[in-house]
Amino acid sequence: MSDARTKSMDEALLALIASSLTMWGRSGSARQDESGNIIVESEAHVVRIARAAPGVPFRWSITIDGRERVASSVTGALRVLRSSLDPDFRPSRVRIAPIEITPP
Repeated sequence: MSDARTKSMDEALLALIASSLTMWGRSGSARQDESGNIIVESEAHVVRIARAAPGVPFRWSITIDGRERVASSVTGALRVLRSSLDPDFRPSRVRIAPIEITPP
């Protein structure tokens, strides 16, 4: 991936995280450090979101208060971030199942 595309994606993720903090009702800030990692500071937590090394099966490495987790997508990274910042957060699962349709 080109440097310009990577930079653009990182900027979009940073904006998404900043907006998500507001939507989740969490105080804090998100910024990019000199290495390109995203640093989220919220209440008593510091979270570092970094691109995973090339060739591994996930895209993001997320370090929360010294503990590392991984995510394979942006939605996964947001789920990990929210669950680390909001102890009352419970992710909901979407289930798709066939139903029988009866005529009215």
